[in-house]
Amino acid sequence: MANQELEQALSDVWKSLDNVSKRFENHLYKLEQSDSDSTLIKTAGDAVRSLKDSAAMYLTWAYHYAGIPLPGEGTASEGEPGAPPNRTF
Repeated sequence: MANQELEQALSDVWKSLDNVSKRFENHLYKLEQSDSDSTLIKTAGDAVRSLKDSAAMYLTWAYHYAGIPLPGEGTASEGEPGAPPNRTF
């Protein structure tokens, strides 16, 4: 796989994990606003933090092994071809 293809694949994974993370955060916010059971809110909060930590660790290693700079460490600016997505991890 060419380096550019690998970089695009990693960027796609990053965007997908960011989207999933935002959905979990939104779910947690709705639970908090609905006065749900505190145990359920705590479990959802733990899941949000675990997902973010796991995603960041997975992607950091993936970029490292691919020999590609982490998003934000490269030279492309947001919005340019090859630029990383906004990351929330």
